Amino acid sequence: RMKKDYKKHFNIHDIVRLVQHLVKDEQYGYGFMLMVGSTLGYKIGMLLEMKWENFVDTDGKCLSEIRTGISEPRPVMLFLRGFIEYVYQKSGNPQLDSSPFVNHETKEKFNTRNLNRELRRIQKKYASVVGMPYPLWKNRSICSTPFR
Repeated sequence: RMKKDYKKHFNIHDIVRLVQHLVKDEQYGYGFMLMVGSTLGYKIGMLLEMKWENFVDTDGKCLSEIRTGISEPRPVMLFLRGFIEYVYQKSGNPQLDSSPFVNHETKEKFNTRNLNRELRRIQKKYASVVGMPYPLWKNRSICSTPFR
């Protein structure tokens, strides 16, 4: 008898479905963090230190490469460019020196201490529509390994 083949990790399709629901519910900061982290492979701590100026220019257009002071530049794929520009615009074209990772309800910047709790809340809320088999907060591959 064959065993069912269960997924052991999220794939980009799981993340995209979740991000679509987050954006629909105006949870832009969480959607942005998951999409950028999973496609570019930045760790959460590094993401939380980044500003809008790392992603867009003064006209709100996405940069062709994302640069940090720590790692080498990473090219931005076409679908991600559109998403970055969309979230920047939906966030009200914030100051370039502000963080893109802000809770839209409290207007507070994300911090690592509260992030696990928020990821648990997100997973619980969207699990029935997205079908996420493993906890987001325990899956380090979400933001540490890029999906390409």
